[in-house]
Amino acid sequence: MGNPLHHTNRSVHSGGFELKIRLFLRVGVIGLILYSILISSCSESDKTVSTVTLEEEGTGEVYFVKYDGGDTVLRYTHNLGSSPKDVFFVFTNAGSSNSNSTISVIGNQTTNQSPQTSTFSKDFPIGQASGFSVEAKTRLRDRPELIQLDLPLITLGEESGQRVSQLIQTDRQSATLGSSQSFLDWDFNRNTQVSVTATLRKIIDVSTDVVLNLWVADNAWDSCSKKFCMTSDKLNAFGEKFLKSGSDNDIYEWVTNIFGAPWGTHSNSAYISASAAGEIDILFYDIDADNSDDGGVLGFFWPKDNAIRDSSDTTNYTNISNERLMFYIDSVMAANPQDILDQSGAGDSTWDITDEMPAEMVATLAHEFQHMIHFYQKTMIRAGSSSETWLNEMCSLVTEDLVADKIMANGPRGTAYDTYSAGSSGNSSGRLPWFNSINYYGLIDWYSGSAVYYSYATSYAFGAYIARNYGGAGLFQKIIQNSYTDETAVTRALSDMGHDLSFADLLKRWGVAVLLSGDTTASSGYQYNSGNSFVSTLDSVTYELGSINLYYYSPLPAITESSSFAVSSMYKTSNRYFKVGSEMTNSGTWTISMPSGVKLTVVTRDSD
Repeated sequence: MGNPLHHTNRSVHSGGFELKIRLFLRVGVIGLILYSILISSCSESDKTVSTVTLEEEGTGEVYFVKYDGGDTVLRYTHNLGSSPKDVFFVFTNAGSSNSNSTISVIGNQTTNQSPQTSTFSKDFPIGQASGFSVEAKTRLRDRPELIQLDLPLITLGEESGQRVSQLIQTDRQSATLGSSQSFLDWDFNRNTQVSVTATLRKIIDVSTDVVLNLWVADNAWDSCSKKFCMTSDKLNAFGEKFLKSGSDNDIYEWVTNIFGAPWGTHSNSAYISASAAGEIDILFYDIDADNSDDGGVLGFFWPKDNAIRDSSDTTNYTNISNERLMFYIDSVMAANPQDILDQSGAGDSTWDITDEMPAEMVATLAHEFQHMIHFYQKTMIRAGSSSETWLNEMCSLVTEDLVADKIMANGPRGTAYDTYSAGSSGNSSGRLPWFNSINYYGLIDWYSGSAVYYSYATSYAFGAYIARNYGGAGLFQKIIQNSYTDETAVTRALSDMGHDLSFADLLKRWGVAVLLSGDTTASSGYQYNSGNSFVSTLDSVTYELGSINLYYYSPLPAITESSSFAVSSMYKTSNRYFKVGSEMTNSGTWTISMPSGVKLTVVTRDSD
C-alpha cells in the first residue's frame, strides 16, 4: 500500500483564491479550553488530547488539509467567498487496519450561520445500513470465494501430469454435438458433491482461435420440470452473444482485447495443458438446485476446473475438477422470459435475450469470463497467487460496465445501456444504491453473508471511479497484466500510465468524486459524471462508460449533516462523509481532533 502521508500538500483552487497557510503552536489558556471542549466529546478510554493547537486556513472547491492528527488539535478556517456554499468534510482512513480512535469536530460561530448543537456518534455494524435492507431474494453475480484457489499449492510429477493431460485432451476432442457428459460440482447448500448430467447442445466454431461448447443439463432442457427451461433458440442467442463470426461483435473479442487470452502456456504440471485454450465450455444448469428464476447465484467461474483432477485434494476441490476451461450459468434465470414481474407474478411471457433476466445473464457471461482470464493472466503466469477478492471482483464488475452498451445489458451502473448521461433521479437499480447506503465501508475487505452485496457495490463504485478518470479499458488491462494482487496492482497500473498517485491519494480523490458526482464540470481526477460517455480505445476497439450521478440513486449517498460530531471508528481503506455547513459565506471555522493516519479533505459546493 502507498504511504498515506504522500502527496498531502496538493490542493485545488477555484474562484481565483490563493492558498494561505498559518501554522501556530499555541499553549496555555487557549489550549486548556480546547482540551476541555474536546475531552467532553470523547469516551474515557480515548487518548488524552494534547494542549498543542495548530491553525490552518484553506480555500477553493477541494482542499486537502495538511494535518496529521495524533496528539494535536487543529483549528481550521475555510474561506468561502461571497456566494453561499455548502461545506463537506471527508475523512479518509487509508491505513491497513481499522481506526478505533475518536474523530471529533466542533463547529464554531461563522459569519452567517450558527453551529448545530447535535452530536453524531455511531458505529456501523457489518451487514447493517441505515435506510436500506437486503431483499429476501437478491441476485448474487457469482461465488466470490471460489476464485481464491491459490497456486502453487498443488503439483504433479511431470510424467504423471503429461499423461493425464494427454488423456484429457483426447476425451475433450471426442465430444460431438449431442454427446453426454457428467460434470462434477459442489452443492454448498447441502454441502455435498453433485454430478450434473448434460448434453452438448451447440458448438460454435467461427474459425477463430477458440471453439465454444454449450452444454445444458438434461433436467434443464426443453419441457423440463423447472420453472423455465432452456431451448435451442435461447441457447443460440446466448452463444452468439459470447462468440460470433465477424469482428468487434462478441464478448470473447471485446474482453480478450482488454485483458488477454483466457489460457495458454504455463509451467505448472498440475494444470491442464496450454492446448486447452482451444475450447471454452459453458454449462447451463440449475445452480444449487433452487429452481429460482430471479434470485440466487447467476453464474460462476471456479479455477478447480483448470486443474488436473486429484481425488485426494479436497482443500482446493480439485478432486471434482472437470479438467477443462469452463464456467457455469444458471439455466432457470437464463430461461426466464418475464421482464419485470408485478406483485401478482404476471409478466411478459415471450422470451428475448434483451429481457431483464436474460440480459443479466449476458452480463454474467462477461463477468465470469473476466474471472477466467484473470486466473490465467494474473495467477498462473504473473503473480503465482490469487488476487485479493475485492480486486478481482472489481475487474469483473468494470468489465460489465465497459461492454454494457455492446451486449445491450444495463450492467452495474443500473442505467439504460444506451443512455450515456447519468439518467434520472430515483434509480434503485444496479450496484450503486447499495454503495450509497454504506459508503463508509472499507474497500479492501470482502464481507460475507448478506453484507457481500455491499462489498460488490463498494468494489464497483471504486472501479467505476478509476475507470472514468484514468484510462478506462487501458487502465484495467494494466491492472490485470502486472504481478501484483492487492492495491499495488492499481497504483502500479496508474504509474505505468503516467499518474504518480499513492493509494491514499486515490481514496481521497474518490471521496471528492462521490460528493461532486452531480457536477458535470468537475476536474479530471474527481469525475463520475461528464454528462456524456467516458471513451477509451484499445487496438481500434472503442469502449464507452456512461456517466454516474450518485444523487440520482435511491437511497441517496450516506452523508451526515452536523457541524459538530464525534465518531469512534473508521474501517480501513474507507471514507466517511459529513456536511458541516449549509449556505455559508465568507468563512467558517471548526476545531478538529483525529488520530494519525486519518486524513481530512474539505469540499465546497454552491448551495442549491
